[in-house]
Amino acid sequence: MSSTETDRGNEMTDTTYNGWTNHETWCVSLWLDNDQGTYYAVRDLTEEVCAEDSTSEYWTVTESHRFNLADRLKDFVKDLAEMTCPGCIEGASFVSDLLTSALQSVNWEEIAANKVEEWEESQVDA
Repeated sequence: MSSTETDRGNEMTDTTYNGWTNHETWCVSLWLDNDQGTYYAVRDLTEEVCAEDSTSEYWTVTESHRFNLADRLKDFVKDLAEMTCPGCIEGASFVSDLLTSALQSVNWEEIAANKVEEWEESQVDA
């Protein structure tokens, strides 16, 4: 069974959405790309992460960039959510539970891989 399918009895259900792992991942990626200020902030964050010395005995440079960017994007989106809706991430509430659950479902590495690939392509074109 692939990571994008769930087993419900004998029925396999595809959970992908518009080419992304799931709706939550698609939604976060959409908002990161479609708001001009956020787009430029994420582009700068990607450049910052990709400029870091990311040598590792376990990962390639690209993998290291992807994993580091995934962590940074998760923090970035949490901070953005907290600025937009103070108290919606921390604390116990209906909205906090829903938002936290949705953000936990995001495939941060998929979004980061997309951003790192875009950055690498821009370096070849430069």
